[in-house]
Amino acid sequence: MEWIGLEINIYLCNQFVKLVLGNVLITNLRKTDIRSFYIFLAEERKVKVNTIDSIHTVLHQVLEITVEDCPALPH
Repeated sequence: MEWIGLEINIYLCNQFVKLVLGNVLITNLRKTDIRSFYIFLAEERKVKVNTIDSIHTVLHQVLEITVEDCPALPH
């Protein structure tokens, strides 16, 4: 069952996140970038709210780990 969740998360990252935020350096990424990304998904790509929520969950987890693992990043 865990593999299915992992595959879905990878799909969400490849299908949505990478295309829009993939070239942004983590040190340059701001809350406003994430908000604009969610708005873009909803308004331009017509992504459903549940899918955006799933993307948010994956993004949040990844960014949380990144902040914990990179002491040079501002908290």
